[in-house]
Amino acid sequence: MREPVTGTVTPSDLYGFAERLTEAERSVLSELVTVLAEQVKPHLNEHWDAATFPDEIRQPLRDLKLMDPPALKAAGEPVRDILTGFRNFELARTDLNVCTYFNAQAGLFRTAVRLGGSAEQ
Repeated sequence: MREPVTGTVTPSDLYGFAERLTEAERSVLSELVTVLAEQVKPHLNEHWDAATFPDEIRQPLRDLKLMDPPALKAAGEPVRDILTGFRNFELARTDLNVCTYFNAQAGLFRTAVRLGGSAEQ
């Protein structure tokens, strides 16, 4: 299992951007890293070989509420671009298809509804 984001420079964070994360943002990323390692990654190889999508990863990702994380709400913090970048890095580091799935379903759909949808949508 990978070390959680701590705010120290790692080989993938040469400029030390993790130091700019708040404690709540680190908590969100740490939870994401754990879920990816324990509930997502174990399913990827078998589905890659079968050319299918691992439906069992949907709920664990949904439960994290990454678009509006509860840890940030509790801390009264907005979702900042730096957190979005680290979130996408962790998703892509696990599997590029998982990152694409998440961003297409969560990001593109949510943006389309927010910009072009009605209040009910």
